[in-house]
Amino acid sequence: MPLGLIASLLLVNLADEWFAFLPAGAMESIRADLGLSYAQAGVLLALLPAGGVLGVFLMAAADFVSRRILGAAGALVYALCLLAFASGRSFVVLAIASVLWGAASDAFVHATQLALAELAADELDATLARTNVLGSIGDLLGPLTLAVASATGVGWRPVFAMGGVLMLAYAGVLAAQSLPAPHPDGSTPWSMARAVLGDTRVVRLAAIWALVTLLDEPLLGFLIANLEETHGVSAAAATALVGPIVAGGMVTYTVLGATRLSVSVRSRLNAASIGLLVTVLVMVAAPWPAVVALAGVGFGSSMALLWVTLLAMTLRLRPGQVGTTQAAVSGLATVGIVFPPLIGMAADRWGSAQQCGSSRWRPPPSWCSFSRPERRPVRSLNACRTRSSPWSRR
Repeated sequence: MPLGLIASLLLVNLADEWFAFLPAGAMESIRADLGLSYAQAGVLLALLPAGGVLGVFLMAAADFVSRRILGAAGALVYALCLLAFASGRSFVVLAIASVLWGAASDAFVHATQLALAELAADELDATLARTNVLGSIGDLLGPLTLAVASATGVGWRPVFAMGGVLMLAYAGVLAAQSLPAPHPDGSTPWSMARAVLGDTRVVRLAAIWALVTLLDEPLLGFLIANLEETHGVSAAAATALVGPIVAGGMVTYTVLGATRLSVSVRSRLNAASIGLLVTVLVMVAAPWPAVVALAGVGFGSSMALLWVTLLAMTLRLRPGQVGTTQAAVSGLATVGIVFPPLIGMAADRWGSAQQCGSSRWRPPPSWCSFSRPERRPVRSLNACRTRSSPWSRR
C-alpha cells in the first residue's frame, strides 16, 4: 500500500485531537476579545458536539458515498471553520462555525478511519492502537500550541489560522488518495438502518459505549473535584494526576500497536473491566496523591485496552454496514449524556466522594457484552471503521 495513503489515514486522530481542543482551551480569550458572556461561551462549546447530530447521518453516508469525497469535504469544512474562528468578530459567526465544525469532524474522521480499518484487515486492533497513540500526541499538541502562543504574545487568532491552513493541506492530501469504495450490496439507507437497529448486538454495544464514555472526561472531572473537596488536595496537584492516566494509556496504545494480540476478545474485555474496577476504587478512596497517580497509570492502561477492543468489535460487527452501525451505536449511546448532570446533582446533595465512586458499582462493560460470542465469530473486515461520538478518544 502507498505510504502516503497509510500516513494520511493514520494522522486523522492527531489532527482532530489537536485542533478540537482549541475552542475550549482558548475560550476565555475568545470571550474577552469578542465581549461574550459566559453563557454565550458555554453555548459555543455545547454547539461543537451538537454538530455531531448531523454527523450521525454522515457516518451512515460512508456506507453509500465515496469515502475520499466525504473525508476530503469534511476536512475542507473543518478548515473553513477554523478560519472562521480566526477571523470571526461576532457570536453568530462562531456559533455557525461550531455546529459545522462538529459535523465536519465526524465526516472526515469516520470516512478516513473506516477506510483505514478496511485496509488494516487482520491488523485492525494494532492499527487502531497506532491511531490512538497519534491522537494522544494531538491531545498534548493542543494545550502546548496555545501555551506557546500565550507565552509569545501571538494571541489565539493566529493559532486558529494556522490550524485552518494545515487542515486545508490535509484536505488536499485526502482528495488525492484512492480510498476503498463502499459496498452497499443494493441496500437502501433506510433498509440498512432498519437491519442494523434490529440487531440486538448493536443495542447492547451502544449501552456499553454509553457507560464507557462516562469513564473519560466525566469521571476525571468528578475525580479531581473529589480529591480537592474530600481529601484536601490542591487544585494543581489534583489536575496534575491526569498525567499518569494519559501516560498509562499511551504506553498501552504503543504496546498494542507494536504487537499482534492472540488473546481472545472476551479475555481482553474481562481484564480491562477488572482493571478499571480496581483502579477506580483506589482513585476514589485513596487520600494520597502518589497512590492515586499509581492507580491512574493502571486506569489509563485498562481504558486503552478496553477502548481499542470495543472499537474493533464495533467495526467487525456488521461488515459492509459499518458506517450505519457506527451511526446507530453513536445515536443510541447519547443517552449517556444524562448521567453527568445527574451525578452532579447527587454530589450537590450528598457529596462528591459517593458520586464519583458510583462508577465502581456499574457492571464492568464486558459483563454486559455478548453472552455467547460464538454466534458470530469475530472476523476480518470486508468493508469497514472512531471521540463527539463514542468513537472519539476525547
